[in-house]
Amino acid sequence: MIRLTELVSLPAVEVLNADHTDIRHLALQTVLPLLSQPTVHSYARTLMPPIYSQLDQDPPITVLRVLTAIWDAITLSSPGVSRRISLALVNESSVEFLIRLLGRTDIEMRSGQKVGDMVKGFLEGVTTNPGRGICFVDEGWYPRELDAKTRDNEEGDRGNLQDKEKKRLHNRILANVIRKLGARVIDDDGKLGSLVTQIVHSCPELVAGYVIRQSTGIQANLQVLGAFRSGC
Repeated sequence: MIRLTELVSLPAVEVLNADHTDIRHLALQTVLPLLSQPTVHSYARTLMPPIYSQLDQDPPITVLRVLTAIWDAITLSSPGVSRRISLALVNESSVEFLIRLLGRTDIEMRSGQKVGDMVKGFLEGVTTNPGRGICFVDEGWYPRELDAKTRDNEEGDRGNLQDKEKKRLHNRILANVIRKLGARVIDDDGKLGSLVTQIVHSCPELVAGYVIRQSTGIQANLQVLGAFRSGC
């Protein structure tokens, strides 16, 4: 498995036909069918980053195959198993790598789709559907209110309210992704802004953090929240 990790890190070699035969792609042919297997997940921390990080150099057909294999591993399992697989195969860094591909306009010939559109569809699937991928059901718009006495007791037992809010955050991965994006959510083609809008629509707990805590510009906040309101 360690050897496979090294092999999928190798850059793709450009060839004329759609099905590449370089070492990276041969390694991917071995790895991708195994992504749903628990034995692979213990190696995911070292195995998945090079798979994602090299996608910007891969041809469209490879991007499609990688995303399809990850999606199948996540969705074809039972809910409890699916959550563990999702957290093993998709994390903060992988989402950031995929976001960089949203601007790719080259077309995957078999599906007729642009790479950027395929990536956006995958990201929507794993980040905007509570209970699937890395999008988890949160407490919604109205989390439990604490009276003064209960609040004082809980502060004494568990620290201040800010720390407790962090502990209660269900979608920490997505919160970190949005925080790092900052004002970049205002993109020329609207794909990234649309994705972030769908994420905060699906995870209401992230809205307050997006407006108050994150280092994004006022314009970005207003555009995302304006789109969010219009979709309600």
